[in-house]
Amino acid sequence: MTKNPINKTNPNNKENKMNKTIQSKQPSVDVIQSFNFKAEDAVIGLATFSTNGKKGGDSGHGGWSQLVLEGIDLQVTQERGKTTISTQGDAESRVLLALLQAVGAQGLPIVCR
Repeated sequence: MTKNPINKTNPNNKENKMNKTIQSKQPSVDVIQSFNFKAEDAVIGLATFSTNGKKGGDSGHGGWSQLVLEGIDLQVTQERGKTTISTQGDAESRVLLALLQAVGAQGLPIVCR
């Protein structure tokens, strides 16, 4: 006796429903890239820029990016969509600008899936 094949056109077929459930539970995988930068003066500043690339959407559905700055005393304020980053000291200012330039010079070679 031969077993009947799965009837893919019958939505009430239990085996067909189970296959669809298994397929929909596969995890999504994001490619995350990180770039590290270091600037030295009277202070040592570190910057890490991370992104999962372009996703073709807005802030709710698109890609994400993150910039982490370390080693510099920064004051950050945010008000009505405006973010202000301030620092005091000549060396701190030079290091902050050097890190921002290094991140910008990277050109964001973002890999898309």
